[in-house]
Amino acid sequence: MAAKHVIDPITRIEGHLRIEIEVGDTGTVEEAASSSTAFRGFESIMRGRDPKDVGLFAQRICGVCTYHHFERGVEATESAYGVTIPPNARMLRNLIWAAQLVNDHTTHFYQLHSMDWFDVVSALDADPQAATDIALQYHDKPYNASVSHYRAVAERLLAFVQSGQLGPFAGGYWGHPKYRLSPEENLIVASHYLDNLAIQRLSAKASAIFGGKNPHPQSLIVGGITSARDALDAHRIAEYQFLMAKSADFVERAYLPDMALIGDRYREEALAGEGGGLGNYMSFGALSEEAKVTLARGAELALAALARARAHLDRRAGREVTLIITGGLRTAPDFFKAMALGADGVAIANSAIQAPSSVPRTSRPSTGPPPTSPESPSPASLADPEQPPSGARHVGSAHGVTVGMRARH
Repeated sequence: MAAKHVIDPITRIEGHLRIEIEVGDTGTVEEAASSSTAFRGFESIMRGRDPKDVGLFAQRICGVCTYHHFERGVEATESAYGVTIPPNARMLRNLIWAAQLVNDHTTHFYQLHSMDWFDVVSALDADPQAATDIALQYHDKPYNASVSHYRAVAERLLAFVQSGQLGPFAGGYWGHPKYRLSPEENLIVASHYLDNLAIQRLSAKASAIFGGKNPHPQSLIVGGITSARDALDAHRIAEYQFLMAKSADFVERAYLPDMALIGDRYREEALAGEGGGLGNYMSFGALSEEAKVTLARGAELALAALARARAHLDRRAGREVTLIITGGLRTAPDFFKAMALGADGVAIANSAIQAPSSVPRTSRPSTGPPPTSPESPSPASLADPEQPPSGARHVGSAHGVTVGMRARH
């Protein structure tokens, strides 16, 4: 007889999730269901209020990625009123966005997600010297990688275990055979978990320099931003640069090497499709290019990267990998180019997926024109339902000049 198990709540996401599974006598899952609170009521809360306050309410949707909801809410009002913000305001918004991006990625991985990949109890058996040697395989100057530091981390973890109060490490799957990291590799990731508790404050402070505070910045208004005086203060600019440089150093020497390490160790699970869900996704920068002022050349870089990715996947994986572009695009021609360059779908404002078969059902972005326009061919018109788009191959010549590159085969 199948045994029913309920995991509620799952808290490593923003909001709670409930999972119900039925496990048969052979130990295999026979039935599974998930549920979460889809309706938060923000639509009702904002109804009848001043449109200029939409962003302030919308950002309360999340306490981690708070700024993105704030900016989208303000931009929705600007779009409705036909407001174009000044270039300096766009630049400052992008600076806040960049700091929030760094904070989101590191916090989500280490504090919300990493313990699905590393066994903190196993780290107690690690050899600090061997851990140092492994860290050097993934970066020539790994973050906080020394025998003395790893020994101190192990002692700190041991104190948690001996106290019987694991704190953030309580309720884990410690010792589960699905864990793939060695004790030394577990110690490396656990070390960076603890490091990020301090590092995440730096990017949060950087966001607050021009955002007023973090979480829930206050400086955006319809038509611009209120922190213009901070942007004219050399000390404030230097402080932002210092905090972001420290945060970027952690990303380069800890976060990215840890991604490579985990990718190596869980390679077989990934290739077998375990936990794959809808497939592989690729994400690109989404900072606005309005008035040509941006921290990244949004659409140009995203489309060039997309074409390179499509060419690579056509050579190595065929159509087995789903290629979704999730940012950097803001105009109708950009959406058309992305689909023509081989994207299987386009995520608009992180709230809707635009695929050739579902263009009529996608929602309109909060800013910019709708995904298609009379001047641009509909992506749906390019799609043969029996044959997926040929990607970079059939667009290499037609759009090479437009996006400033050619797909290489």
